[in-house]
Amino acid sequence: LVLEGEPVTVAGIHAVGTHPEHRGRGHCRALLEEALAYADARYRAAQLTTEVPRVFRRHGFRSVPQWTWTVPLPAVRRAGFSPVDHCVPDEVKRLRSTLAHRAPISHRLGVVEAGDHFIIDEILYARSLSRVQFCPRLETYVVLEPREGKLRLVDVVARRLPALDALLQELPPSPHTTIDLAFTPDRFAVEVMPRAGAFDDLHVMVRGDYPPEGKGPFTLPELAHC
Repeated sequence: LVLEGEPVTVAGIHAVGTHPEHRGRGHCRALLEEALAYADARYRAAQLTTEVPRVFRRHGFRSVPQWTWTVPLPAVRRAGFSPVDHCVPDEVKRLRSTLAHRAPISHRLGVVEAGDHFIIDEILYARSLSRVQFCPRLETYVVLEPREGKLRLVDVVARRLPALDALLQELPPSPHTTIDLAFTPDRFAVEVMPRAGAFDDLHVMVRGDYPPEGKGPFTLPELAHC
């Protein structure tokens, strides 16, 4: 990640679960204590996402609020973006190359990992790369999703981030007049108030030194979730 302008590797905890017949015996607690001892010796922070935050609070994790920014869409758009076909090797190779050299979408809380996490999360969520679209004119990828009557810009991947106005001009036509930015937009010229609740009942939790805390609204990009 990039946290307040500094590249930082953080630990992640993922897919914690105990078989119903073996709950209440301390297995989860023991494994988490072992995993976190390993992480503490190597990293200054750990993070995870969960719908059951009480499990992790006892291990020093704390929930951090997540935010969304809503901006107007241009009335006329060029439709310069088109979906990535995961069955075409050259398209996937180009995406992976861009991910490996991407500019962080935010200096407050951005992602600069080589792309494996991004692709795994997207395949698990969408079963394809159908939400990922590419614009040759901008040499930029976006992850775009309509959800519950709204349009969400989930992520922007580019070696050099375009201006937000230029990016929005290239989005496909749709009946939407606004778009939600599901990332911290400090690197874009956005002057709108954020609103809380980016991920509904999903808690983003952190442990250790996490510099964006207490310095204003921020959001962990969805494709960096553990």
